[in-house]
Amino acid sequence: MREVGRSGGIKEAGCLPGSPWEFYDMTAVRVEKNNLEAQHSEVVKNMAAKWMDWAGRCNLRV
Repeated sequence: MREVGRSGGIKEAGCLPGSPWEFYDMTAVRVEKNNLEAQHSEVVKNMAAKWMDWAGRCNLRV
């Protein structure tokens, strides 16, 4: 399963279970080529928390 969160031109993606999130600026590069997670770890944590909250509200098993 692939989970995805978007905020504007920013895309966050991960594969379950327990794999790290990947972070892409889709306005700069339109393909998932350059994972920017290391440069934006706080933003990634924030987006991941929002996704997990949403998944919980939707009763998804994560």
